[in-house]
Amino acid sequence: MFDTIEIINKKRSKKIKYISISDYIENNCYELRDIFSEFIHNISVKHLKDEKYKTSLLIDNDPLIFWMSLIYEKNFYKSPSISNCIKLLAVEKILKIEKPYLVKFNCSERKMARLIQDLCQKYNIIFLNNYNHKFSITIKKIKTLIPNIIRSLIYLTLYYFYSIKFRKIKTVLKKERKKLVLFFSYFTHITFDKKNKMKSNQWENLPKLVREKGLSIYWLHFNGFLKEKDKTRASLKIFDDINKNSKLDETHVFLESFLTFNVFIRTMIIYMRIYFKSFFLKPNKEYFLLNKSKVNLYDLLLDDWNDSFSGITLIQNISWIILFKEALKFFPSFQFGLFPQENQSWERAFISAWKKDRNQKLIGYAHSVIRFWDTKYFEHENVYKDETLGLPKSDLLALNSVSSYNTFLKRNIPKDKILKVEAIRYNSCYEKGRKNINPKKNCKILIIGDYQTKLNLKLFEELKKLNFDNKKYKFYFKPHPGFPIDISNFKSLCINIVNDKLEKILTNYEIIIAIDATAASIDALLMNCNLLIYRNKEDLNYSPLKDFKKINYAYSSDDIEKFIKRKKNITNKNRGNFFIFDKNFKRWKKLIDKNLIF
Repeated sequence: MFDTIEIINKKRSKKIKYISISDYIENNCYELRDIFSEFIHNISVKHLKDEKYKTSLLIDNDPLIFWMSLIYEKNFYKSPSISNCIKLLAVEKILKIEKPYLVKFNCSERKMARLIQDLCQKYNIIFLNNYNHKFSITIKKIKTLIPNIIRSLIYLTLYYFYSIKFRKIKTVLKKERKKLVLFFSYFTHITFDKKNKMKSNQWENLPKLVREKGLSIYWLHFNGFLKEKDKTRASLKIFDDINKNSKLDETHVFLESFLTFNVFIRTMIIYMRIYFKSFFLKPNKEYFLLNKSKVNLYDLLLDDWNDSFSGITLIQNISWIILFKEALKFFPSFQFGLFPQENQSWERAFISAWKKDRNQKLIGYAHSVIRFWDTKYFEHENVYKDETLGLPKSDLLALNSVSSYNTFLKRNIPKDKILKVEAIRYNSCYEKGRKNINPKKNCKILIIGDYQTKLNLKLFEELKKLNFDNKKYKFYFKPHPGFPIDISNFKSLCINIVNDKLEKILTNYEIIIAIDATAASIDALLMNCNLLIYRNKEDLNYSPLKDFKKINYAYSSDDIEKFIKRKKNITNKNRGNFFIFDKNFKRWKKLIDKNLIF
């Protein structure tokens, strides 16, 4: 990683100018995000319209697999190279402005150091890297030695055997229920009360509103490789009982229920066909050169390309294309469908299968805030204008904040494709917004984890540096649902694991430390918690509260220690401006009524 550039403007000059790349990115974030998003759209369209690539990547005469690639998805969780792409764009902008004679970096990443050196040579600038690269062998490097075909087939085989348990659920179509609505859900966000009544932490009260309209619900759950075996086993029994009870107005099905041996074989055959074609289908390097720029992002995005068209991502995407087709063949006719829209690859398969099988509306819902650097949300306006591109899109995208709605309008997204609704996920948090709490003798600190494994572990390393009495300060850790992290190396911190719902436990802690990108920081903000967001300064600011005022950030143990010792109570008067709130959910009710078929 690297952040600071040392610049010498003239030959033999001793005057050094220090420029922070992260500060430059922050000050020019809109321009850089737009450049990157447009670039991804352009290279995607160029490859798609190139007959050589198009014919090789078709599945049933559909270029869907291309729109499901890691490159087009632009998901920072799956593609860590996105951050370096933005940085390289920023470095070129800085070089153009400063026009230096010599630049110095302290870059630990070999690939980035080489790309910056190449860029400097193109601008006739002397480049020095102060970092001494040493050869090292890591597990990640060893994995890359295993051919993609072997790793992919192992993945598919494990997924097939893992899915067997889901095929045991007996799904009975309750024919007397004529008016049905489909809810798609991530199983990681499903909980059960003591009476085995199910609740979705993503959809909250919306299923209740649907039932009040006399509608029945068909749930399609996406499990993936959920590591909570006990939860899965217990849940399958509950769902099986619900499905057998004809009096209940809901039915539950897992996407994995459709992973039969026939689907397994079909997936493998299609994968093998595309895999062997990929040997002769290398990406066109010229397409990765930015317009009016000397930056070429080919080397940074090559891993994503290879994984998308010959690796695990390819076989995963193929399986989803087939699974959604099989699932929607099984399903009855719906009034409309609802799914959590984040523009992930599986959604393209779901939307595509829906559009081919039925005419009813499919409504996506951005259930959380749209992070500034969550580039997967930002489609180019041309995908709405040019239907020949064949990009699967939802009929409507429901947004729970005015700022998100305005962001999409500014990007020229058709107004009839987006609408404003209430923030169902955060309504209870807002209503429970707490008053200031009085610090106790023992300060309880809750750490909220995220998918960013390295950043989670880096935070624990920083906490180990704190000179705190374990009797005075108690640490608790809530990992991301379905994504446990091994903290056995941090026994000295005496960390307690908690898995209860956030809105129930946040008020029990004096301080909340949230990992960079986690949306849980929003819950803490809405409930007026003493919130500290831990992030890596050398990376993009992925926090959902990036543009919110008076948010505290920590980059080191010193920052954390200062905040903990200060331990001030806060009351954020602007928390109500973050989302659209209405306990009567008038907007959602109107949307449901508008899409009913009588």
